[in-house]
Amino acid sequence: STSTGVRDEVSRPKRALSPADQRGDRSQQPLARGSGHLHSRDHGGGNGTAASGAAGSDHYSRNKGKWARRDDSWARDDDKRHHSTHSTRGGSRDEGAAVGTGAGAATRTRTYLPLMEQMNPDVLAALLGSGWSAVDTDTAFRRKYVDLVFLDGFKNFEKRLWSLKCGVKSRILAQSITVKTRLHELLTQHCPGRFIPDTILLPRGRPPTRHTIPPGVWIFRPERKEGSGVGIAVVQTQEQLDAALSADRRDDKRGVIPPILSRYIDRPLLLHDGGQQFKFHMRIYYLVAVFPDRRRNRAALYYNGELARAMKPYVHADYGNKAGHDTHLSDSFKQVRPLVFPSDFPADDGVAAGVFRDIHTCLTEVTRLAVPTLEKYTECSEGGFNLFGCDFMVDEDHKVWLIEINATPGLQRKGFGDAVYQAFSQFIMGGIAEFALAETPVAADQLAHVVPCDEAGARMLATDCAGALQRGTAAFAAAVAQSHKSDLVGAAAGAEHTIVAHLDDVELEAAYRSRLEPAGWAFLTILEAFSKKSATAVLVAGEHALDKRLTRIDCSVSNQGGNGVSGADLAAAIQHAQPSILSEVVPFEIDGCATDLVLHCVVTVTSAIVHVAALKRGNLVVQPAAHEVGATSAPQVLPFPLAEHGLNCDLAFASACELLALVRSCLGSRVLPRPGAATTGVTLVKARFSIDAANRTRLHSLDSTDGRDADKPGIAAAVCSCALGVAVPDAPPPFILVGEDNPDKN
Repeated sequence: STSTGVRDEVSRPKRALSPADQRGDRSQQPLARGSGHLHSRDHGGGNGTAASGAAGSDHYSRNKGKWARRDDSWARDDDKRHHSTHSTRGGSRDEGAAVGTGAGAATRTRTYLPLMEQMNPDVLAALLGSGWSAVDTDTAFRRKYVDLVFLDGFKNFEKRLWSLKCGVKSRILAQSITVKTRLHELLTQHCPGRFIPDTILLPRGRPPTRHTIPPGVWIFRPERKEGSGVGIAVVQTQEQLDAALSADRRDDKRGVIPPILSRYIDRPLLLHDGGQQFKFHMRIYYLVAVFPDRRRNRAALYYNGELARAMKPYVHADYGNKAGHDTHLSDSFKQVRPLVFPSDFPADDGVAAGVFRDIHTCLTEVTRLAVPTLEKYTECSEGGFNLFGCDFMVDEDHKVWLIEINATPGLQRKGFGDAVYQAFSQFIMGGIAEFALAETPVAADQLAHVVPCDEAGARMLATDCAGALQRGTAAFAAAVAQSHKSDLVGAAAGAEHTIVAHLDDVELEAAYRSRLEPAGWAFLTILEAFSKKSATAVLVAGEHALDKRLTRIDCSVSNQGGNGVSGADLAAAIQHAQPSILSEVVPFEIDGCATDLVLHCVVTVTSAIVHVAALKRGNLVVQPAAHEVGATSAPQVLPFPLAEHGLNCDLAFASACELLALVRSCLGSRVLPRPGAATTGVTLVKARFSIDAANRTRLHSLDSTDGRDADKPGIAAAVCSCALGVAVPDAPPPFILVGEDNPDKN
């Protein structure tokens, strides 16, 4: 088609509609995965052919809040520049480019910013495919645009990220469904008694005595900022209600939205576990995609959810027993095993299918009433999607009741303790990929993870709900199997030791594997170690070192945090290793140029001793001649030891090791003792020496480094020997321990 799709931002409520808009002529193109303008739509009037679309379409674009007519289309004044440069920040606006086909299809690599604390970024990378490239935060702000920003956890609330322009953001504004009072008011008005229990809104500002509680058992639910079920109380009398209201008013963490009273579901369906009966609720995941044209917003329901049961058995009318009546999801990971809907639902498959249909009916109604009003999270994003956690309860008659919809679905638990919890991360992102980021529409019966909350989804469930649930359960089972495979990497091989080694250096990581895997060590990803909460060693570099999950991994050896030596320690060591009197010396030169010796050292700090392992292989850095200073030629780097140019490498290395022995003694006095230290710190240090004509050295600098220009097998050997306790079979070893009784020292 020659017609062009363009932006229709929510921030332009007052502009006049085009003839195509007035006719309501819009294609149903979904979020186009990775096209810079993910919500392009065809404005063509007529029968949809290329000719009629081109002849009958109006094109809109924004230019500093003003609009100008040119020929038969509306366009920006800098239209030519816009189309020539847009491929670097968002892709073509053509309809063909939006779906990845046609003559105007964009071929550039699309960018995404993964800031994920709870879900696995490796899974996201695999789902997006080779056409996508991950960028870090600094790169994203330097480019000023990315196609996708994927956030979870506390990253959602970093205000700096709100100003980053993007095509799609994994966050939308949804207070009309996440605020309890608004959700209950909406459903009470449009479908009373169908999906939510009887509800009473309690406006603030009145004395507590003005609220008269009706007969029966009610649950008091404040709108709290911190959530987690804090402040919820079961009330039956006026005194209990007054006490709950007074406590809510005194609490400085309460929200500004008034609390509500909901009829207590007094006879819930109970979960049989270990010969006892427990109250439970279901956490069902609900995915909403938001378009620039809000009338095209849509939603889907995940096939699999969770069952969160109370911590103690249920006793009817024992309302003071909070542990038996409170089923908040934050305690679900304390259960003996994770409980999954529908496989663990306490009824036969037919009842489970009926419950799922009722949940779909409820969320379809929510979609119809509220989703068209939802908006993107910030003006800097063109659209977005959001994963919600919907809490449902089922009574003895198998009637489904919606309790609340949470903007943050509690995925932080998915990293803890069990492959089933980990599988939810993979399963949920699979639904996002096939529904929210799909390039082309997918039929309801072809979606493996979700069912659309629309008429097509309802027809499919009415025809074969059991089959649809089986398809979703199979997809979830595959995710569980993959998580089990990853979770048991070390245990399956009987490994006693595990290591996380993400060093952004393929050669160095291979050197560690070649030494540790034969010794029975298992290599884990950060997610796998985070799930286990422990690893024997954690060695990371680059962006991996910024992963906050590392702070929750207990380990015995680490190159992170304050476990090693600091820059201040190294600065003090340089002063300690310098001679008190510096006499004039004749420098060693190669081809008339001063030459420095660079050695890499592995500094290991335990609770009792500091080891400094100097690698025998290093570099000689030949400085440019004085008349070449400022020239484009860089210093020449030669391997050390060197068999030419008249340098006695053995004497030079021995002289450098004497100075490193002084460095070791200084570090020992600064970083020891470390009583109670449970972690061995590892720091890789680059030492630079000048060399004189007598092959003696002087220490000039000590800097921590990532070792990219170092002897990689030597680093691995030193770390394995000094920090991990793995014997090094090399004879002689590629390093020496300076300042210690080492037979290879001379």
